[in-house]
Amino acid sequence: MPFPPESPCLNIAIARLNIPEANHFATWVMQAPFQRGYVHNDQIWPETLSQAWEAWLEVFSPQSFPAIPIGTPQPVLASTPNINPVPASNIKINRTSRLMQNLGINLWQWLFQGEIAQSLHQSQGIAIGQELPLQVRLDIRAPELIALPWEIMQPGISLPAFSLSREILFSRTTSDVHSLPPLPPSPYLNILLVIGESAP
Repeated sequence: MPFPPESPCLNIAIARLNIPEANHFATWVMQAPFQRGYVHNDQIWPETLSQAWEAWLEVFSPQSFPAIPIGTPQPVLASTPNINPVPASNIKINRTSRLMQNLGINLWQWLFQGEIAQSLHQSQGIAIGQELPLQVRLDIRAPELIALPWEIMQPGISLPAFSLSREILFSRTTSDVHSLPPLPPSPYLNILLVIGESAP
């Protein structure tokens, strides 16, 4: 029986730049389904994104305030155009949904800028042409950015979160991993079983 074809993969890494100026990060493509997709971008963590994250924490995790960049004042980024706008009269968003949407859009706009965005769009086109989902892997190498909920990134208002798209297989990893402390032996064996079923 032949193995199913492997989905195209776009692997993006994020790391803090080791320079005197604070809040500078590098994002670069480590793996792409086409040669010109290996691009690099240097960008500043904006104050508006730190504010959106702090507002989100106040509601969803008031007891936890992980270290995040303070942020540098930056012009507000333009919103991604919505090709399927919803009439304003039909939009009713409560405060928690609005906070999640605001943070998700801000994360999307910060990560997918310039050539990184172009690499994503072309990779999506290749995956669609092959009738396969695109694997998008985010390698977070800046410890202060690990706690951010990257899974809620969304391209624009009333658009679903990026990780919920049926055309995307989203995952993230981190290199900031410490060894586990030694544990005493246990006579019991714990097994976690997860059974999933794809939607029709």
